[in-house]
Amino acid sequence: MKTAIEDIKKYSTGFKKHFWQYLFLFLCLDFFNQYLLIPFSRFLNTYLFQVISVPFSSLQFIDTIITHHPFVCIALVIEVLFYMWLIYLEFAILLIGINSIRAACSLKKFLKEVQQAVKPRNFSAVLLVLLYTFLVIPVAEVIFRTPLLSKIQMGEFIWDYMTRKIILGGILLLFYLLIIIVGARLIFTLPKMILKQEKFKAALAESWQMTKRGGYWKTISKILLLLLLSTILLVIFYFGCYLLQLLWDVFPGQFSFIMANINLFLIQVVSALTLAWFMWVCAGILVKPLKLKQKKYSKKHRRSNWILWVTILFLISSFGLIKNNSWYLDNTETKQPLIISHRGVNGNNGVQNTIPALKDTVKSKPDLVEMDLHETKDKKFVVLHDANLSKLTGINKKPSQLTLKKLTSLMAYENGHRAKIVSFDHYLDVAKKDKQRLLIEIKTTPADSKQMLEDFNRKYGKIILNRNYQIHSINYQVITKLHKINPELPVFYIQPYNFIYPTSLADGYSMEYSTLNPDFIRQAHKQKKAVYVWTVDNPNVMKKMLYDHVDGLITNNLEEAKVAVRQYEHNLSYANYLLNYIMTMPV
Repeated sequence: MKTAIEDIKKYSTGFKKHFWQYLFLFLCLDFFNQYLLIPFSRFLNTYLFQVISVPFSSLQFIDTIITHHPFVCIALVIEVLFYMWLIYLEFAILLIGINSIRAACSLKKFLKEVQQAVKPRNFSAVLLVLLYTFLVIPVAEVIFRTPLLSKIQMGEFIWDYMTRKIILGGILLLFYLLIIIVGARLIFTLPKMILKQEKFKAALAESWQMTKRGGYWKTISKILLLLLLSTILLVIFYFGCYLLQLLWDVFPGQFSFIMANINLFLIQVVSALTLAWFMWVCAGILVKPLKLKQKKYSKKHRRSNWILWVTILFLISSFGLIKNNSWYLDNTETKQPLIISHRGVNGNNGVQNTIPALKDTVKSKPDLVEMDLHETKDKKFVVLHDANLSKLTGINKKPSQLTLKKLTSLMAYENGHRAKIVSFDHYLDVAKKDKQRLLIEIKTTPADSKQMLEDFNRKYGKIILNRNYQIHSINYQVITKLHKINPELPVFYIQPYNFIYPTSLADGYSMEYSTLNPDFIRQAHKQKKAVYVWTVDNPNVMKKMLYDHVDGLITNNLEEAKVAVRQYEHNLSYANYLLNYIMTMPV
């Protein structure tokens, strides 16, 4: 513990001494990620995923891009590998940059060392970077969420699926424990490759040797202590800003809004500086066991030049931050979000997508009831979510393999309830009787008929428009075809992962909540397009989404959603906006 504190003090002194030079390096990386790489990535993915136009949350996505879109498949593989390599490159720039700043070496030497570190012989490090990515995500999710790494997330719906069964959850836990253990043993591999220009195999073997018999714990414990200190400092600062905003909120007019903007800006700046300090000290801790022979150069750099460049980058970044902060804190046009029942249920009140569940759910008066459609063997429509009947009925058949008559004779079982599978026509009749609006999800499979959407529009288009229903689909071809067949139909685009910009023919978006970012919502609202989020059952997540200005909550828990909306509307203080930002948003 004593050695760890001494090391942190030592490297913190170095951080203070080289503050302006290092801050310039840090801001350059941040600027590149935030304003060049991430926007380009979203632009590229927007195009690619609209070309593919199939659900990429299923195995159908993999099969389709391989068989029907080989060039898009190649492009996606190249993109993933490029980002893995880019993480390695940025790690190399950071380590070499810190080392060069300490040694006061020239820019020319710095660039030469970076070039040597990323030579083709080091591309094998991409595999190690992938491992490191898994390790960084838990830390990145807590406080130190850098722009590039904060985009690498696994959607909550995937975690939910993996942890739903004990076996899958156990496999996931063992897999992650294995990654952590192996990652700890290989902790010195990348620093050796980057700073000592060692080959991948040699660096890996030496790191494994250095960390045997718990040898990695000395370094890991220092990093954990550093993380703890950083967290404590930030919590104290955040709490102070929150208390101050509680005071400013008492004042009338625009004063509290202006002070909220200042407080939020300070939170962002201090968070970034803390992250910069953390990375500097962490780099020192990682490099220390390597015992590098560091040559000191006599070249002097004028401090005023570094201050000037840092100021320029800071002002450019600040302009975007202030603009985004004002949008986030603006609650003058806040409207009540829609509460939407997911698959027609409320809690465990019945079998999903069935009449008994719908009748009971309607009593809670949701704004919309979301339900799912599949085409049957005889070209009719059945209310069903899964592409296979086995989960609800125990019969290993697809909806497209059975007629509507056969399907509606089957009994479905879920959460201790039983109910008959229902036709879309019957579901519509009950919804009409109860004056309940619907959000209709059109499911697609390779077995669908070519004229499915034409048949759907011919039979139900007028009903949907007259009753103010809405449609959404995960398949972008459904969006484009329905828009062409009947432009008046309100059709939303479902996204299980926030890869793209809101630039499509869709009238709105149904987004998986855990990867959704406020920038997407802001851009969608500029185009007068609504954003719904699914599936939000946690009250804290509901409130976060409300503070982010979503237009609808798709949930399995209607009562919790109503409470969350009431609490949100009754507590629209700027202090609560700051608290939400602190708890949920990236640096």
